[in-house]
This record gives sequence, structure tokens and C-alpha cells, in this order.
Amino acid sequence: FTAQPRRYHGDLLIKRDRDKITLVNEVDLERYLKGVAGKEMSPSSHPEALKAQIIAARTYAMYEVRAQTLRRVKGEKFDLYDDERSQVYGGMERETEAISSLVDETAGMFVVWQDRIFKTFYSSTCGGYTEPAWIVLGDVDKIPPLAGVKCDYCIGSKYYEWKESFTKTEMARKLFPD
Repeated sequence: FTAQPRRYHGDLLIKRDRDKITLVNEVDLERYLKGVAGKEMSPSSHPEALKAQIIAARTYAMYEVRAQTLRRVKGEKFDLYDDERSQVYGGMERETEAISSLVDETAGMFVVWQDRIFKTFYSSTCGGYTEPAWIVLGDVDKIPPLAGVKCDYCIGSKYYEWKESFTKTEMARKLFPD
């Protein structure tokens, strides 16, 4: 198995602390979104759905950059993780002409509530109903766009419904690892 090298737009910054090195891809917002859209949603999805995803991703990223949550709270040297903790970012890995065009077409568009952007949470599968963000995360504003709603859009997902069984011993091991 040989890993394919990943290509990125922007600059690679090497940040060094006493005991660790952090590589940071410094990239402008629109190029960043070209690396997010095809990872967060299938590039073959309907263009209007992809546009909605791009606008939600742009809003989330801008909110995090402005709030500097990772820098202030976690002491990180960057604004967004490249995985599910923020948004999945793959550099140029899944960037296509169509994705690039959609990002360009939606440039400058954000989701706003009462004239301000907010942290636009989203997930791949909700299981039929989304919980209000403040119940799950506790520290977010109680605004209508973050309230729970019934949803049938992800009914075809393999994660929509699932079951898992554990013995008491297995559950104890998972909850209280050594």
C-alpha cells in the first residue's frame, strides 16, 4: 500500500513548540471550500444541494475563524481541524471543475440570523430528527435555525438506523477502559 501524496492550495506553515511540530495549510476561504465541498458531500450530488452545503461550510468556517475557538479554548495554532471535529478538508483531493464553479458561484454567501453569522452545524445523517444544538452542545445560542427538526432527507443512508448489541462486560469495557 502506498499513500498518494495530497496536494494543497496556499502555503504550508511549520509551527514548532517545545515538544511538537504542527503543519498548517494557510489558505484563503474560497480555496479552502473547494477542498471541503467534495469531502463533506458527494461531488455527484445535485448542484443546488452542493451549493447549500458550500454556503453552510463557508458560514461555519467564517464563524470559527472570527471566534478563534480553537486558538482561545484549545491553544491550537490554527482555526479549523481538517476532519469531523470541524469540517473534512482534503486539499485538492476531491476538487473538481464543477465544485470549483459552485464555490465561485456562491462566493460571499453566508447563512445569517438577525444580521449575523452563526455556527452552522450539519451532519451526514440525522436518523430522522435533529436535536436542538444547545441540547447537544450546551454552549450555543438558542436561535431557531439551530432548533431540531424532523428530517427525511437521509432516510437512504446506511447510518439512518442501526443497532448494536453488547454484553454487560463489553459495555463496561467500552465505558470504563483500563
